[in-house]
Amino acid sequence: MATRDAARLCMLVLMATSAGCAGTPASRVPYEPRSFLGYACRGDCEDHKQGFAWAAARGVAEVAGCAVLEDAAAEGCRAWVEERHSPVQAGLRWARENEVQQPNRCSGAGPAFAAGCRSYVGAGIGTLGASDGDAVPGGRQAR
Repeated sequence: MATRDAARLCMLVLMATSAGCAGTPASRVPYEPRSFLGYACRGDCEDHKQGFAWAAARGVAEVAGCAVLEDAAAEGCRAWVEERHSPVQAGLRWARENEVQQPNRCSGAGPAFAAGCRSYVGAGIGTLGASDGDAVPGGRQAR
């Protein structure tokens, strides 16, 4: 009887605080906040990635150049300007920040960004080469 009472109490605590209790069958959905190079985002940061790719393709050098975009896309553009990362470096950093585990989550910000992301995931380790336009000898990325 005491075990059942303890399990009930634990379930009440779980519902009140979202804290887990050992030995209970409760299942929780993990909270997975995402960020895109310093900006909070939803899902896989699709809009941020689009803004980043847009800025990279146009060589945007000033934050003012991002004003034509809206909301999350503008933040992705600003991340391009502010961070001064190559797309490969940015993809690697984004994957690391968000602990990306599936390579299909790497798309949306261009092929070089995806290559950097995949290198973190493990699907593309050792495949970064001159063909992506950003890799340079020694493993460093140039912008």
